[in-house]
Amino acid sequence: MKKSLLWNWGQGLGGWSVRVVLLLVVLAQGMSQVTGQSPPSSSGAIECPLNFTVLDLYPYVADNVKRVNAEDIQCTAARAGLEMVLAVYLRETGYFLPPSGSADPCYAAYEVQLVKQGLPSTFNLSQICPVQQFHLDRTDDICQGVQNVSDWNAVVPVAQLTDVNASCAGSLENTANCGVCSTAQTRMASAVQSVRITNNTMGCQNFTKAFVAGVVNIPGPLDPGTALCILYISPPGDGGSNAHLAYIALGVGAILLLSLIGAAIMLWRYRRRQQEKKAARQRRNMELMEKTTKPNSTVFMYSLEDLKKATGNFSNENLLGTGGYGNVYKGTLADGEVVAIKRFKNCSPAGDRDFVHEAEIISSVRHKHLVAIRGCCVDGGGVLDGHQRLIVFDYMPNGSLQDHLFPKRGGPILDWALRTRIAIGTAKGLAYLHYDALPSIIHRDIKPSNILLDSEFNARLADFGLAKYSPEGVSHLTTKVAGTYGYVAPEYALYGQLTDKSDVYSFGMVLLELVTGRRALVTTSDDHPPILLSDYVWPFVKQGNWKSVIDPNVTDVVADEVMERFILTGLLCAHPQVYYRPSIDQALKMLESDVAVPEIPDRPLPLTSNMAEIEAALGHSAGSSYSSGSMSRRSLLVPPPKSPKSYQSLAEDEPSACELSTQPMTENVSSPSKSPAQSSSAVASKTS
Repeated sequence: MKKSLLWNWGQGLGGWSVRVVLLLVVLAQGMSQVTGQSPPSSSGAIECPLNFTVLDLYPYVADNVKRVNAEDIQCTAARAGLEMVLAVYLRETGYFLPPSGSADPCYAAYEVQLVKQGLPSTFNLSQICPVQQFHLDRTDDICQGVQNVSDWNAVVPVAQLTDVNASCAGSLENTANCGVCSTAQTRMASAVQSVRITNNTMGCQNFTKAFVAGVVNIPGPLDPGTALCILYISPPGDGGSNAHLAYIALGVGAILLLSLIGAAIMLWRYRRRQQEKKAARQRRNMELMEKTTKPNSTVFMYSLEDLKKATGNFSNENLLGTGGYGNVYKGTLADGEVVAIKRFKNCSPAGDRDFVHEAEIISSVRHKHLVAIRGCCVDGGGVLDGHQRLIVFDYMPNGSLQDHLFPKRGGPILDWALRTRIAIGTAKGLAYLHYDALPSIIHRDIKPSNILLDSEFNARLADFGLAKYSPEGVSHLTTKVAGTYGYVAPEYALYGQLTDKSDVYSFGMVLLELVTGRRALVTTSDDHPPILLSDYVWPFVKQGNWKSVIDPNVTDVVADEVMERFILTGLLCAHPQVYYRPSIDQALKMLESDVAVPEIPDRPLPLTSNMAEIEAALGHSAGSSYSSGSMSRRSLLVPPPKSPKSYQSLAEDEPSACELSTQPMTENVSSPSKSPAQSSSAVASKTS
């Protein structure tokens, strides 16, 4: 039967040279039956039933063992040859392994075969592959106890048997057919190992190979295509392992080519969709611009791509400041102009038109002591960026007054001349908002971090996001409270009454900070809550000891009357009773000229006293109109005792993110307005 099988295979190959080789193999097999291929054994010893001479057709095994030095690779090559012999044995006998007790003689016979194929006579197979690794004994301890084809068919699910028979029965020389068969073979091996007949699944992978090559595949394990695809043994004359590598390279190359084509198509479609979305966003932005802005508008609509390029995709290296509603970045536009860009957080398309309209209004407010808005950007942003709203401002290279007056790390000290320039510049900017802007604007958040400094240390007021437009003829507005600890006027914090004198109060606190070098909230001891700077300074001034509160870092030679004028003006502006405060233009004249500072009325009890004392001092009754909200409003005068060193912006009703400012108030102002809007100014420094 063996001779007939080999001869038929040779005829199938269709070549006389191959038939001659097969004839020699048959003759050698016959001689081995006479002389005995297995080593001589004593009477009654078990001989190996495996026919190792079939490997004469495949010198790849011995060649590969000789070619490499690593023992694990040599053992792998030797195992491939043994798997071919076992597949032939299964095809002829129906058993996966020889009978029990055959391991040692079969091991010795295999070693003789490898020596015959060119390995040195000193070659010792046991040195590279212990006999236990080959599993040559037929036992119940291997692969679910399977011993023959019948056992295998009983263990393997019918679906996998059908799959393998359909995929692996024909010739496997074609790369595509080999791939289909290999996939089915892998599924069969997994199915056998998942069956819980016994806990032993050792050898199931090898049994699967033998079953597919020796039983399912019609050409059989000696067929070159089957040997290469299932057993990984190259046929004679194909260059050994090079042929195997060629098959692998061909398959991998085809997969890579298909993957690249698919990736290219997906990338092209993705880019086309992104371009369509970008074009749609640009059309929307242009429509928004045309419908919202006036023909002579000074606001410019930037594209998100331009602002990303300007900031290095909003790199942290360009981060200038962070706030509750957005971050501020330094950017360089395409024309080389350096700007500050504020990027709002948590935006949505709702309100885009109002945002652009308000940006246009604020951009029309231009003065040398105000930070100018150059333009804005509204963009869908895509999935990764989300909806975007940005404002572009002039960049202030010297940061804010807070950076220089209260530096986190040591830095240059502001001399008196610079402090004077900053105070007067701030007053001029505020006077423009109150008297020259149409409509007039109440800033509501005057503080050192909102006073930016240009290259010559000229003051520029920033952050108009909390600004209110004051209609002509209206003495005050009643509105929700917004501002920063220490800078909010008492009548505004307690009753929500907002006038231009509210800004004057904040300016007075900043002026006192410039003169004393202290923050608006002064902590005298850990056992007491902080007090307002104005309450701290007043007793010294009242006793004529005003020099004790001057910033010791001011070493300039300055006339006493000049310093005293500044500190008295600051106290008058920050007086808790609104009718004693001057207007901002009056305060400016006091600072710039020899206009006498009016006598300062005695201050009422400090604002850290209890509410009843404050109300009595301010001349108000404890009516129900403010009882429910007075405590939270009082917190804007001084912070809660538990956090005496807190110094940050706070609003009773926080402005909604992404809003730029609020709409002008109507003359009917008895009820509170909507929540103040988010800050819009770009700061070239850290914001509170």
